[in-house]
Amino acid sequence: MGIIESVTKRTSLRDPALIEFFGGRPTATGIQVTDKNALTVAVVYQAVRLFAEAVGTTPCIFYESQDNDRRIRAVSHVLYPILHDEWNPEMAAADGFETLTGHLCLRGNGYAEIEWGADGQVRALWPLHPDHVQLIRKDPRAPLMYKITLPNGQQALLPQQNVLHVRGFGGDGILGYSLVNMMKEAIGLSLGMERFSGAFFGN
Repeated sequence: MGIIESVTKRTSLRDPALIEFFGGRPTATGIQVTDKNALTVAVVYQAVRLFAEAVGTTPCIFYESQDNDRRIRAVSHVLYPILHDEWNPEMAAADGFETLTGHLCLRGNGYAEIEWGADGQVRALWPLHPDHVQLIRKDPRAPLMYKITLPNGQQALLPQQNVLHVRGFGGDGILGYSLVNMMKEAIGLSLGMERFSGAFFGN
């Protein structure tokens, strides 16, 4: 969900985070808009797909400076094969950036767990779905923690240094605004028109 909460806070049934967790309030059309049904709107799908694929197919190359003010590819850097070739043994770098960008476009935030080696170097990046990530801060000056819901339903707390968090446009600099939430009325109207048109022609 990506909602900041205190670990000691009591949750109200009117809590926006709880409402969002259960699908959010219906739009004026009566349709609940989620990241999944938003992608059934052709314009939303095409926009997200094109942007995500454009970022994913752009190679991530970084350089190191030389004494003669020239730059060369930093192919010997420990992060180069991760960011340029593959995020992890199951995912190419292009697929990783595409997934992260898709989450960023729809939910305003993209997350990936950073796997560290015994030598203190980054070994892999593992994407995390925004629905399975919750930001927690024990007090205003404490560092952020990320509560991750695992596929088996168990939860784990990751410190800030173990999570790559790419934020979209947002008001507090910690979380990006969710496109689905901000544009749910327009998306709901499109979904409603599609359903009405389908029922009309079906009859």
